Amino acid sequence: MIERNENGLFAYAISLAFKPQAIFFMPFVIVMVIKNKTAIRDIFFILVVFMALLVPAYLAGRPFKDLLLIYFNMANQFKTLTLNAPNIYQWFPGSEYSLFRKASLIYSFIIALSLVVL
Repeated sequence: MIERNENGLFAYAISLAFKPQAIFFMPFVIVMVIKNKTAIRDIFFILVVFMALLVPAYLAGRPFKDLLLIYFNMANQFKTLTLNAPNIYQWFPGSEYSLFRKASLIYSFIIALSLVVL
């Protein structure tokens, strides 16, 4: 039996519209779909709510393409591994950004997925 998770996914879609860090919960949503805890159509529910929350900014004059790509543009704004934040990358000053970026994304995805599966 598939559970009714619309309220939680609605809240998730709202958080995704306001904070890009909400994307870190996406592995949990994917595992919910894989384990048949929610229907695949609920993923589209997240997209519909997210798009609906873009409408006021679009009506205020922001280009729709900019609204869809705002988080991608923010992620590509700085080409450094750390901006003086205390993390592991401070041990590698002047290191290759593209190498560590890809490796850290893959590592983070594996860790998040393994935590979700457990």
